[in-house]
Amino acid sequence: MNDYLDVMKNTSFSDIDFSSYIQFQKNGYTRNSIIRTDEFELILISWMNCQQSAIHDHGDSECIMVCLNGKLSENRYIFSNNQKTEAINIDDLVKVSSKTIVQFDISHINNKLGIHEILNVNSDYSVSLHLYIPYMDTSISYKPALHFFE
Repeated sequence: MNDYLDVMKNTSFSDIDFSSYIQFQKNGYTRNSIIRTDEFELILISWMNCQQSAIHDHGDSECIMVCLNGKLSENRYIFSNNQKTEAINIDDLVKVSSKTIVQFDISHINNKLGIHEILNVNSDYSVSLHLYIPYMDTSISYKPALHFFE
């Protein structure tokens, strides 16, 4: 894992042209796979202003993210009961940190570190590169519980 983190930290991303993978959609961020092997997958994500991911885990994968352009916010959560269950809802999560990720900043997460959501807080678009080790074939999204008022 540390080898992958070192590669991401030491790569000069400003010298790489990712333009053919950048694609924006008004109804949600886009994910474009650059390469997928048995060991990893590299995905470019394009974010329009105010777009965000759901709060989600990473299955059995490590995720290393670098912001290529713009400004993103990462909110991390843990389970309030310290036990992960698939039936859990957003009310059972505790926000433990929030950080801003700007151009060429790197963030690393896995399920032992917590779960997270990513938000584009830039006034314009943002672009991020995500390395999943191994490739992520399962992920759970945590949705808000429905609240009814009487």
